[in-house]
Amino acid sequence: MKTIFKKPNSLTDTVFHYCPGCSHGIVHRLVCEVIDELDISGKTIAVEPVGCAVTAHNYFDFDVVQAAHGRAPAVATGIKRSLPDRVVFTYQGDGDLASIGTAETVHSAARGENITVIFINNTIYGMTGGQMAPTSLPGQVTQTSPYGRDPKIQGNPVRVCEMLATLDGPSYIARVSTDSVPHIKDAKKAIKKAFENGKAFIAFVTCGDPDLETTAAAVRAAVENGADLIELGIPFSDPSAEGPVIQGANLRALQGGVTTDAIFQFVQELRRDVTIPLVFMTYANVVFSYGTDRFMKTAKEVGMDGLILPDVPYEEKEEFDSVAKAYGLDLISLIAPTSEDRISMIAKDASGFVYCVSSLGVTGVRSSITTDIGAMVKLVKAAKDIPCAVGFGISTPEQAKKMADQSDGAIVGSAIVKLCGAYGKDCVSKVKAYVKEMKDAIR
Repeated sequence: MKTIFKKPNSLTDTVFHYCPGCSHGIVHRLVCEVIDELDISGKTIAVEPVGCAVTAHNYFDFDVVQAAHGRAPAVATGIKRSLPDRVVFTYQGDGDLASIGTAETVHSAARGENITVIFINNTIYGMTGGQMAPTSLPGQVTQTSPYGRDPKIQGNPVRVCEMLATLDGPSYIARVSTDSVPHIKDAKKAIKKAFENGKAFIAFVTCGDPDLETTAAAVRAAVENGADLIELGIPFSDPSAEGPVIQGANLRALQGGVTTDAIFQFVQELRRDVTIPLVFMTYANVVFSYGTDRFMKTAKEVGMDGLILPDVPYEEKEEFDSVAKAYGLDLISLIAPTSEDRISMIAKDASGFVYCVSSLGVTGVRSSITTDIGAMVKLVKAAKDIPCAVGFGISTPEQAKKMADQSDGAIVGSAIVKLCGAYGKDCVSKVKAYVKEMKDAIR
């Protein structure tokens, strides 16, 4: 007999204690389905609240920690910082998260802590009798608002998603429902996306190779298939950090007439629908020739999040970094296998993420990567809690997984640029398939 439906392995056989009609059981199952599908049960730690889900540890077949009322995000933060290789999430109700724990929620979100928060908002205090909660809707009848919530008397409800969306720290916020089968399916997709954010896939493309229209299509294909951040290369005639593949792409783009102004316009158009972080990768001379202040100002205006200048050493970064910070841009720091004693110094002053260079030399596909990336990342994390992504030489799913297992993500450039060079305007489908394969490898 063919099995078409079964209990998730991460869910115990314990009978739920929740009230009839409550969605906690549905969400418990969705969380466990996602954990099984991502194969992360062995490294997942949940933090349960004070509230209806106070005994969630009876249902989750993985490690669960009990937090004091409203303190789940703080406890989760401590666990994640102590055990950065674990997948840590909180499971909280509206009283725990949006009432007594509001400050903990806001501050962990503002810091961009690498945790996932599952917020069950049933708009009442269900455990203690159905009193009005901070999220109770206008007109909603509860035990303490028998005539319906009146904003003139009780105030307006707290809209948690909208509140957190004003902060720079959160990487993913979604409001979903479990009131119907289609909505339950949407809820599972959102939960899965929230858990997948742990490891990033960063794709690099050279703007204008073969043309900006194709570059835009390739970027969108990469985003649709799992890219978490895009590095946009601004062509330069002497890209000293690049190998033959990206050097060739730079020359083709420049010969095609691509300019920095055209790339700024291209980004502005891209930002109409591309919402993931975008950073430029280029060289100091490009910024100097455009005018450092003008470059940073325009980059911010069109929607860029940061900048990588591989030919600017740490000791000389200040003249760029100070201007970037003034406009709210991150100047991404690079560390190399030869950085050694300088790693901690560079990490302490880093912003955005740290670019860990996997191999000596220039960019390009490599058959193997022998650098002790884990040791580099450990030194960075000891100095500052900041994401570390590994680049230079990564081209295969196996390499990407190996690097992501030791860091927060993998960066791939030459392999993608090679596809663009080989297939020209027909490269988009190739880029799409390649990005999906690489992202699947690091989930």
